[in-house]
Amino acid sequence: MDQELKPLTVIILLLFFGSLLAGKFWAGGKALDVPRLTHLARHPDGRLFALAGDSLFAWRHPGGPAEAISLNQFGAHTAVGDLAFFSNGDLLLRRGPYQPSLLENLFRFNRLTPPGPETSPIAEHGLARCRVETRDCQPFGDTRYRLNSVFHLAVEPDTDRVILADTDRHRLILLSPDGTELDRLEGEFRFPNHVLFHAGTLYVADTNHHRIARVAIGDGGFGAVQTLFRTNPTAVILEQRTWPSAMLPVDREWWVINNDNDMGDGFIHRFNSEGELLGKISLPDKTEPSCLLNLGRGVLIADYDSQRLLYAVGDNSPASEVKIPGLDVILKKRQEDQTHYERIDAGFTWAFALSLLGGFFYALRGTKFQLRTPPPSSPAASPSESSIRADDPRIQWLERTPWVRRLKWLLPLLFGLLLLNLAILNNLIGACSRQLYQLEALLVIGVSLPVLYTWAQMRARLGIIDDMVAVMDWRKRFAVGKGPRVLHSVMGVIVDEVVVVHSTRKGHALFEKQRFENEVRPLLAQGQSMSNFGFERLQYRYDPAALILLLALLGLIVMGIALYFGI
Repeated sequence: MDQELKPLTVIILLLFFGSLLAGKFWAGGKALDVPRLTHLARHPDGRLFALAGDSLFAWRHPGGPAEAISLNQFGAHTAVGDLAFFSNGDLLLRRGPYQPSLLENLFRFNRLTPPGPETSPIAEHGLARCRVETRDCQPFGDTRYRLNSVFHLAVEPDTDRVILADTDRHRLILLSPDGTELDRLEGEFRFPNHVLFHAGTLYVADTNHHRIARVAIGDGGFGAVQTLFRTNPTAVILEQRTWPSAMLPVDREWWVINNDNDMGDGFIHRFNSEGELLGKISLPDKTEPSCLLNLGRGVLIADYDSQRLLYAVGDNSPASEVKIPGLDVILKKRQEDQTHYERIDAGFTWAFALSLLGGFFYALRGTKFQLRTPPPSSPAASPSESSIRADDPRIQWLERTPWVRRLKWLLPLLFGLLLLNLAILNNLIGACSRQLYQLEALLVIGVSLPVLYTWAQMRARLGIIDDMVAVMDWRKRFAVGKGPRVLHSVMGVIVDEVVVVHSTRKGHALFEKQRFENEVRPLLAQGQSMSNFGFERLQYRYDPAALILLLALLGLIVMGIALYFGI
């Protein structure tokens, strides 16, 4: 008898799993809301500034103490992107709330240019030039660029002209000291990140082109773009850290933050000016460097993941933590809050996954119990039935229907088109996150398993010989029978543990319909009828491939859910 879920049971299950997902999203959102240490900058008077979420921290090197400055005082509710200082000490930063749309987030996740307008109609949005001491801010130019994601800034030392790297839109914008747009450079970069001036030249971390680029810049605007060096030599490729997000000239070297394809978990690689890999900086565990600042004798490193400052020199000694009074306590508290919510997030995730697995194994246990129940009894084969072989010329085998025969060739073709589409999509995106690659792999496996099983099932045959039904499964197991020895449902036939599916659940014929109705159906009517559920139970019992396919697909679904939610 087919089992059905009661409406109340369905509602309870939906509420239960929905509450787990809601708890996960709540905790994950709270963890993301914890302000992170992202950018470092030097004020013209020598003070160091760190940007962390909703606050700026200023101190004098070395030692501190640090002064905390709320971004609300500048009209900037939370940090998005970079900050920079003009030669007179004015601060350049983005103002306005951070409110990306769902569509923007989706495009950004897949590394596509976000849709929508490039400017904001709200007067308080966009870049602003602020006095640090008085907190007084003025809009920087008349164009309010819509900056709802990562962007980077660099101020030209001698002219106070500003370079805006609009990362998601793959362009550089040159602005005058009052914010007037002077020039644009488009089509040369793929996700330009960090920009800086060094020795009168502009350098760009061209992330998806895996290079540090050198850009000529003159009175008339941007000039030629050249590759200074590539950031993905063989040794770096083997480490799977090839995506540069930041760089810094240190003596005669270039230090580059190279990330994995999730733009996280980065290493700091050391290159010479010719692009030869010299080594990498030894970092503490769970370090995710986000920014570098040259202190003369060493380099200050912002650790995004562990909420700390590190100090490193180029003598192969490991980086060490720097504690700034007034800052380290705040960063430690934020790290504790972040860890707290991440643990709650992980708890909800594991509860969801384990509940799903528990439900699956409970259902599987029930199925196994049902499979232990004996099938309908059938008499032993008669001598005449036992003597028939699969190659007996008297057997009249039914042909497959035309659409099934076409499906035999369409399945591999459609599978090939799926692979081609994924390849084209990845090529258009330019670089996928590791999570997306893994989800694509699960999709390919999840599609290939039913394709292979369906292809194998097309080898099964159904026929008649005299007044008996002949069956041969995809493993070439053969049996004939009649009367009570034949078990059948709307979907298929079973004779002596040999299973052949002849129709879909909705009754669509897989073999010649007219012959089946005229010649096979009367013989089946003399056998033992069963429900589709009972037939499938015996199919899982007699055809291990069907059970393996079911378990594999359920396992892939669980793995996909776990991967999507970041287990």
